[in-house]
Amino acid sequence: MPQDVAVSDEWVKTTCNMCFNNCGIKVHIINGAVVKIEGNPDSPQNWGKLCAKGHAGIMDLYNPNRVKVPLKRVNPEKGIGVDPKWIEISWEEAIETVSEKLKKVREDDPRKVGMMSFDLDLVSVSGTVSAFASAFGTPHVWSGGSYLCGAGLHPVVYMMHGTFSFDPDIEHCNYLILFGSQTGFLQDSNAVLRATHMADALARGMKLVVIDPVCSPAAAKANEWVAIRPGTDAAFALAMM
Repeated sequence: MPQDVAVSDEWVKTTCNMCFNNCGIKVHIINGAVVKIEGNPDSPQNWGKLCAKGHAGIMDLYNPNRVKVPLKRVNPEKGIGVDPKWIEISWEEAIETVSEKLKKVREDDPRKVGMMSFDLDLVSVSGTVSAFASAFGTPHVWSGGSYLCGAGLHPVVYMMHGTFSFDPDIEHCNYLILFGSQTGFLQDSNAVLRATHMADALARGMKLVVIDPVCSPAAAKANEWVAIRPGTDAAFALAMM
């Protein structure tokens, strides 16, 4: 590199947002370009560990197909294989376009608007959407995480523990049954940290039993895999009770 070219070399501590775990990461930046991502050893979310998806975050950043500006569809025709003919527009034009459409709907009947979000970030996404919907005047709010992907988990946990989610106490548990779950095997809301705890627990002698029709990664690492027939989960649970 020529001597007269300035070289900036820094590590920036931030957070990975590619899953619920939100691992602490360190990003290596040289001359304004990200060249490496690795786990932050000071973060209690992952203590320096980082999954393959987190390491690959650099691919998302520099993906040539990444959408960086608002796009407007100019082809009114729709259908499979039909080119929507997107064109780039400014943020000002995008905000103005959406505002005009929302204003017309609100003057007619605000309840015609439905707000949808996903709960990857409960405060900044779902909370903001709910607040906007309330101010706009529509009761139609939908959150994918609470009512779709976690429909079997969150209602039960709310009733049993009064909280959004829960994890087994792997650090102190000596006999763990995973019933249709892969907690501790890079799954669930604290994936990376739980994987470390699961590995430590198995190493110290905790017995793991996995009940699942499929020989999942968890079942493959378990002391005992109970391969029940698909659809017999309720009968199995009632028999245990």
